[in-house]
Amino acid sequence: MRQFYILLFSLLVGTQLIQAQDSRKLESIKGKVLTEYGNYFSQVTFTGNGNLRLIAMDKYFILTNENKRGIIKDILSDWQETLILVTRGSQNELWGRSIMTGEVSLLNTWDRSGSQSLVQTVPESNEQQKFTKHPWFFYIGEQGMFDSDHNINFSLNTRLGFFLLANKWDLAATYSINFSGNDMSKSNSSQSNYGVMSKVYFPIKEYNISPNIGGEISLVSNTDAQKVKSQTFNKSILIGLSWYIGFGSLDIGFRTGKEFTTMIGFTIIPKFNKKK
Repeated sequence: MRQFYILLFSLLVGTQLIQAQDSRKLESIKGKVLTEYGNYFSQVTFTGNGNLRLIAMDKYFILTNENKRGIIKDILSDWQETLILVTRGSQNELWGRSIMTGEVSLLNTWDRSGSQSLVQTVPESNEQQKFTKHPWFFYIGEQGMFDSDHNINFSLNTRLGFFLLANKWDLAATYSINFSGNDMSKSNSSQSNYGVMSKVYFPIKEYNISPNIGGEISLVSNTDAQKVKSQTFNKSILIGLSWYIGFGSLDIGFRTGKEFTTMIGFTIIPKFNKKK
């Protein structure tokens, strides 16, 4: 139980640090935009799903698309994300940067008043579509404990995989290792796991969270205190929650099978846009 409270406290502290980091990131890009392009934009905010929103003035909308593209490209070079929304009243422009080539393009323009329909849609290339549908990811999480009786417990969990269906279904190879024992008695044991894991996600876009459920099959190698080795196959049911922020997701998960474990970590999803 004490380990659970330690993990919960670590999650809360990590969440606060990430929120502070996002705030500093917004203030940094806001300073650049309003300093260098204050003639074109009056305000910089986040959209509901974490993308950058620029509130434009009249001078911006009389620029040519090529001049607009140059401005947006410069802002994206510092923002390090792939989408920017530009708005003025009911007018909207969605700019994006190719995850494969780095090229900046005007993706969509629309008017929320209904007086104009969608006037431009730039399709992704085949390579872009393939990557968007099947982004890869890497996960790492760890847990450690050392008490006054010199008992030690340490575990490391890793996962490398890709999405089979947008952000709804993934497949990954897994590896984890656990070490436990006592520093005084030198009586130690270890366990390593090699496996395959798959999860189905149920995204709730307005909160950037995604509950998930899945399963894992793994080969477990044990070495006990007497250095006797053994191997078994394990089947586990997985239940968890992912919160998409920054360049990946903060994850908490529960595994039930022969043992029950709780895992907390951060999944890095290179070039994977939070909106998707």
